[in-house]
Amino acid sequence: HRASLLERLRRALDVLSAEARRAVELRYGEMLSYDEMAELCGARAGTLQMRVTRAMPALRRSLEMQGISGV
Repeated sequence: HRASLLERLRRALDVLSAEARRAVELRYGEMLSYDEMAELCGARAGTLQMRVTRAMPALRRSLEMQGISGV
């Protein structure tokens, strides 16, 4: 069941742009702060925060289309 859930999450992440996907992965997968992400990516922390914030509705819709709700 866990493997199935992880595969659905990977498919949901595929709907995002490469930049948005990387920001979401660093924030929630690697649990980095926006400042840590900025250092790693060479982008401003505010830019990365905006990417994550804008990515979440698309990610949520993609998960809901796969039958995962409440995220």
